[in-house]
Amino acid sequence: MPPVDPHPEPRHFRFHTCAVICASFSRPIAVNRNIQRSNPPYNWIVIGILCGFLAGGCGKTAPSDVLIYGRGGDSVTFDPAAVEDGESAKVLIHIMEGLVRFKDDSTEIEPCLAESWDISEDGRDITFHLRPNVHFHDGTAFDSQAVVFTFERMLNAEHAFAPVGDTYPGFAFKPYIKLVDALDSQTVRFQLNEPYAPIFKNLAIFTGYIVSPAAFEKMGQDFGNRPVGTGPYKLVEWTRNATIELQRFDEYWGKAGVMPRIIFRSIPDGAVRLLGLQRGELHIIDGIEPQLVSKIRSNKDLVLLEGPGQNVGFVGFNVTVPPYDDVRVRRALNHAVNKEQICEYLFEGLAVPAKGVLPEGVLGYAPQKLPAYEYNPEKAKQLLSEAGYPDGFETKLTTYTIPRPYNPMDARLAELIQEDLAKVGVKVTIEKLEWGRYLEAVRSFEAPFALRGWSGDNADPDNFLWTRLGEPDNPSRYKNPRFIELMHEGVATFDGAERARIYQEAERIAVEDAPWIFLNHFKDLAAARVEVKGFQLHPLATHRLWGVSLQP
Repeated sequence: MPPVDPHPEPRHFRFHTCAVICASFSRPIAVNRNIQRSNPPYNWIVIGILCGFLAGGCGKTAPSDVLIYGRGGDSVTFDPAAVEDGESAKVLIHIMEGLVRFKDDSTEIEPCLAESWDISEDGRDITFHLRPNVHFHDGTAFDSQAVVFTFERMLNAEHAFAPVGDTYPGFAFKPYIKLVDALDSQTVRFQLNEPYAPIFKNLAIFTGYIVSPAAFEKMGQDFGNRPVGTGPYKLVEWTRNATIELQRFDEYWGKAGVMPRIIFRSIPDGAVRLLGLQRGELHIIDGIEPQLVSKIRSNKDLVLLEGPGQNVGFVGFNVTVPPYDDVRVRRALNHAVNKEQICEYLFEGLAVPAKGVLPEGVLGYAPQKLPAYEYNPEKAKQLLSEAGYPDGFETKLTTYTIPRPYNPMDARLAELIQEDLAKVGVKVTIEKLEWGRYLEAVRSFEAPFALRGWSGDNADPDNFLWTRLGEPDNPSRYKNPRFIELMHEGVATFDGAERARIYQEAERIAVEDAPWIFLNHFKDLAAARVEVKGFQLHPLATHRLWGVSLQP
């Protein structure tokens, strides 16, 4: 696809030259359990001098017609039925839309490509009335056939364009949707197998975004690299591990995006992202490392945005693989990791220890009702001995290398876990994988002991508990009949108080079974330049940029 900018290379070169040099002088943070350290000051002096020698390259201010967003990693795919990661989702929300969407400032549902809907008395049929005069980026009309095509390819494994891998369709739609049929060109009926409380929230996440059938038939599986939706922006250029450029879609049915262009830049080093923000080459950054927060707060040209994190960080076990098939080992390692110190020192107080799965703000959140895994190395040693490992054991911990919403410190968290486990005799070798390879290893069960996490898609407890621990191919291969029974009860229950009780019981069972080392919930953080107006954090950490402007 041709770039909008006729001279993209010089524009990209200036930042990348600076980024490469800066990254070469950026050192990992040294963390001591009793002493908090920061980067050596000479790193920043050298970076400043080097950037000064770039004759305006590092300090070039971004063009006024483009909003530039710096993040830690690249997207993986833009096929909504195949997306599994937040980096893909944060771009995709600008390109595609669903029948319904979350409001700008909450997790409440509002109309989007459907103007209204009717629900049958038994809760099994939902009839959507579609918005007229909507077009895809390729010029084809959005209608009921597009909706049917989008869901048929997810529900029917024999469909010619069935997604490769269906993690999200498998938990969000397949078990619950019996049939999607077109009543006429502007009316679609969803027939459910059973009443399903989270259906509207699942339709609002990226998996339910409507794709252009014509584009899919033209491109096939390459659609994930060249997506066509109805959103306020369309994809112009994707340079892997570097930039994604979006252009405003002038035929958009709703309120037009403010900025003509939006660029997402992948910059793994958090210090380099901040430097780009300070010098005006970036307008917004995420993946804020805790030790950089004070630098942002003290800079009059920058604004730090903070919100409660709808996420959980954890170390996941494959509970079918020794020694993790023994619950005593799993409980022992929960007692061996000092989560409070990790939150206080590595995360500098910007995270809270996780007592279980659900974060604050999600229905059923009640940490006081959960079994406690307090930091207790002696208890850990006792449990390991009872399990037949009095001298510990050797294992490999697989980790990612980019910042995540639940862990902006990437592999450095793995190193602290390694230190803690060594104290109880567990010798850990750390395996660091790039993001795409890491996802593949977790998805294919190659990594029985892996640093993991989850950011909620829809603020529903089913999205945390069923997705990670209930669905048949969950990454931990965790299975508890009573837990699964409660999961089915929860999605069929519409009374809020009763749903909360059900999920509290289910979470208690999961915590007792310890399929994870429960680590932390991290705040949602982002930083922006003062000239950025209209930017706010969404409760689901999907940062919406179409209403953002730049003002002197």
